[in-house]
Amino acid sequence: MKKVVNIIVAEPRTKCDQFCEMIDGTLNSKTLDIITLVREEVSSKSDFGLKIKKIVDRGAVIPQDYLLKLFGNSLSKMSGIINLKGYPRDTNQFSSFQEYLNNNNAVIGNFWYLQHYQRQHYRPYQAALHWNF
Repeated sequence: MKKVVNIIVAEPRTKCDQFCEMIDGTLNSKTLDIITLVREEVSSKSDFGLKIKKIVDRGAVIPQDYLLKLFGNSLSKMSGIINLKGYPRDTNQFSSFQEYLNNNNAVIGNFWYLQHYQRQHYRPYQAALHWNF
């Protein structure tokens, strides 16, 4: 059976963590945060983590294949529904990610894009755009 991966991308100032907690509780799923995966790998001081640290210290963007490797390491250890927060962020990353999933017995289930709006009197609220695949 294929693993199902939901993608969650959020604009700044959205309550993304609360959304992820709600989704995890509703779907009985697990959310992976790409930033957390990067931080954990760097703090592990593994060879791969040190490579990432050099890239980050230079202020460069972490290459796509590095992010896919980080995600793949976690994906291989997990079962059930997986939510990936913060990745992919653009169409090139999305295409590569979708190809990666196809080659690793996984599919995209849902895509949520969280937007931040300002209402009258500056009361922020959150809206989620949702696509099923």
